[in-house]
Amino acid sequence: MLTGDILRLSAARHSDKTAVICEMRRIDYRALDADANRFANALIASGLGKGEAMAVMSRNVPEYMIAHFDDARTGALMVNVSPASAPDELHRI
Repeated sequence: MLTGDILRLSAARHSDKTAVICEMRRIDYRALDADANRFANALIASGLGKGEAMAVMSRNVPEYMIAHFDDARTGALMVNVSPASAPDELHRI
């Protein structure tokens, strides 16, 4: 099973169940899957394709999960960048 399929299959089985809780936000599997598809399609439309690198700098928030799953759907390579990285580390990455 591919990473991009995990969320799609979970959304099909558990569409109304909560997938993510972040502070006061609750996101169900259907909405998370739809957001990941929307973001993946936007990246593809902007020219990001299979094998290309995409850097993501994010704290532990739902949008990071969306980026993770959309990346798997586009075939791009996701490079995780910590918000705590020093400027010289960011330059090297």
